[in-house]
Amino acid sequence: MDKQEIKTAKTLESELMEAINKDFNEYMRNIIGKRTKAGFMADAKRGIYPFKAALGYKKVKNKTGFSSIVIDPKKASYVKKAFELYEAGTSVMDIADILSNEGFRDKNSNKVSSSQIKHILQNILYTGKFIYSGKLYEGKYKPIISQELFDKVQTLIGCVPKKPLTKRETKNAVIYVRTAISGGYGIENQTKTGKTFAEKEGFHVIKVFVDDGKSANSLDRPAFNEMLEYCNNNKNMVDAVIVWRYDRLTRSMLDYQRTIIPFLKQNNIKVLSATEPNVDLTDTLLVHKLRILLNDFESKSCEDICKECKGRNYDHHLDQITSISI
Repeated sequence: MDKQEIKTAKTLESELMEAINKDFNEYMRNIIGKRTKAGFMADAKRGIYPFKAALGYKKVKNKTGFSSIVIDPKKASYVKKAFELYEAGTSVMDIADILSNEGFRDKNSNKVSSSQIKHILQNILYTGKFIYSGKLYEGKYKPIISQELFDKVQTLIGCVPKKPLTKRETKNAVIYVRTAISGGYGIENQTKTGKTFAEKEGFHVIKVFVDDGKSANSLDRPAFNEMLEYCNNNKNMVDAVIVWRYDRLTRSMLDYQRTIIPFLKQNNIKVLSATEPNVDLTDTLLVHKLRILLNDFESKSCEDICKECKGRNYDHHLDQITSISI
């Protein structure tokens, strides 16, 4: 191997390792975020308010080591008075002035504003309950006001409870099929495998997109772009894109980062392989990226080998080499 070949190999390897390191760091940030969210959810189920204490409460550690909120007697009296004043017909602005003159201050020692008072009046936390991730939980802390007083104030403010979002009972998926060589058994095989996988996993297939005779090294594919447009136009209706293998989408890491990852995140869609192991969304992104990186690395390596073969008149090996990167 001459100096130029060594330099090319080192460059490809360094690019691969740099990309893997970058994506692994992103993966770890996602994992930490998921674990933090899981910890908050566990706290909520135990009745422990998972966020910073609101005005009227302060956060302390209990005997078991968990942080919880307890009433801050002085500020709690101001909170209760705010509800009582509003029930009596006092405006939000006047309440802010009255309580500020009496010494009510926010966490930064500033006078409370009318917007802060309005936020207090609409916060169910003060009844001993709290909302986390769209669900109402009973808190293991003392309420500052009664549920009855809170409900009266909400009626006066004119708050209308939001209707709960209805969740679809069926899981919908689209299937994406791609072959590098036009015609043949590949399209039928990939489609059949995708539909079998979808049925097994409980997905309803609503559309199949087929790119016949299209390379994975370019996103300029009619069916691929039609699929992106379809999913964007039918948000919240597609839960997954099913492929025969992950490399059906692309073999280019650059295309993956610029187009496919933003598409998945924006539409909250999973990519599932019918023939390879599947994991959850955070892990899947890393797995996809590593596979694409390796495919990209393989393709670039093959290109360099092909160039070297041409330079040395090894044309009889080219067909075998280039078939690897299809």
